[in-house]
Formats: sequence, C-alpha cells, structure tokens
Amino acid sequence: MDIVRKLEEAPAQAPPAAGPAGGNEIRIRVSAETLGGQKKRGEVWGETATGARRNSRWEMFCDEGRAIGGEDTAPPPLAFFSAGIAF
Repeated sequence: MDIVRKLEEAPAQAPPAAGPAGGNEIRIRVSAETLGGQKKRGEVWGETATGARRNSRWEMFCDEGRAIGGEDTAPPPLAFFSAGIAF
C-alpha cells in the first residue's frame, strides 16, 4: 500500500490574472473515511472559488501506533498535520 499517491493529475488551466494584493483565494477539499480500527483514508485536492478542481487529487492513509490501538501501517494524523506546518 502506498501511504500517499496521486489519483488524478491537475487540470490544464491558465495562470490566474494579477489582481489586488490578497485577492487570491485558496480552497482545500478533503474527503475522509474510516477503514476499521485506527486506519483512515483521505483524499485531498484544491478548488477555485467557483468550485472547479485546480490541483492534483491525492489519496493519503493514516494509522496510529500499536500503543493506542492502531497497527502502525502509516503515519498518525498528527504527523501529517505537523509536516504541513513545517512545509
């Protein structure tokens, strides 16, 4: 199992037109499901202000360590959150 993999390429689109400072809106969509135990599967992608997809669509898995009832098959959710802050 890949812990993170690309499901769909980003759609072709023109670069955004220059606008006023702070005029770009960032929307991130997430869909998540429980797979049993502590395992979860999520999909994440970006959208435009009109709801059109603007980024590649990604699939991600997470799990918890055995000490708290998981199977340690993927990073815990807090690891993804922490990496996002670090990036």
